[in-house]
Amino acid sequence: MAQNVDVARIAYLSSFLQGPTKMKYKANSYERYRKSIFGNVGFGTLLLGIAILALVTRFPSTGLASNEHRSLWIVIPEHIATALIIFSLWHVVEKYFTGKIRKEEIVDYIDTAIGANSLVQHGLFSIHPARSSEHDEAARKEIRESTAITVVLGSGKKWLDHFEDAMEDRFNDGTTTKTTTIIFVHPKSKLIPVAAEGLDKERARYEEQIYASATKLRTLAIGSGQELIIVGHNLINFHSVLIADNRAILSTFCLSKKKSPRPPVFVFDGNNSGSHFHSLKRDVEELKRICTQFEQNTLISKSAANE
Repeated sequence: MAQNVDVARIAYLSSFLQGPTKMKYKANSYERYRKSIFGNVGFGTLLLGIAILALVTRFPSTGLASNEHRSLWIVIPEHIATALIIFSLWHVVEKYFTGKIRKEEIVDYIDTAIGANSLVQHGLFSIHPARSSEHDEAARKEIRESTAITVVLGSGKKWLDHFEDAMEDRFNDGTTTKTTTIIFVHPKSKLIPVAAEGLDKERARYEEQIYASATKLRTLAIGSGQELIIVGHNLINFHSVLIADNRAILSTFCLSKKKSPRPPVFVFDGNNSGSHFHSLKRDVEELKRICTQFEQNTLISKSAANE
């Protein structure tokens, strides 16, 4: 049965159950702040109530056990003190039970919204706006630290401009055991005109950008001792993806030529055997199997490299 799924709410709520994203850090920081405020208020209220009660019971003639006529100046503080003590005790009980209910509500909502399998079972680690600081942090970490990465791109122009610093760090980290595989759309693919049309580019310009990206990567890798594999495929890119040792970062594309707002970026964790990470990895490996290398084009225009 179809349901209206609040994606933004799922992303926010899942941040409480998933890994250490910025969203989770901010949410938990707020939670700690809120808990400290309410915790201090509850404890302070209890102390204040006890202090008032102790003050009004100091005098035997006006104490709680006295049968004599008692002044309103004594009765009213006694009631206030009693109310404060009851409030503080209720606050402790309420916080304990609502805290448990809140976590159960998060899990129930996510399960209801997306079906029997939860986000955790699908391996969805986090969701980030494209080109956000969270996306950049996640991608740069995997690029720099993973032993093997495979990246599926179109021309690679914008991606490499954005992550060139991380790629340079990868090639210059002093290790020789890392492997980097970059899969472009093959510059001689029959589908290049279709891809170029979707990007409002001329075919020749799109081809040149692929060659320019390949040249930049080879230049960055010079002297690193690491293995760099550059190949091309003859199919259509439905998304771009970075497959790292234990993470997959999936970036989807707009269907129309209108490129804003950009779709979000999905990060999948590979620790769960049922995670979508493994499906993406198998798909990329199958794509790589039918890829072919392409000769480096030495006639790369300056405009293609800088556009």
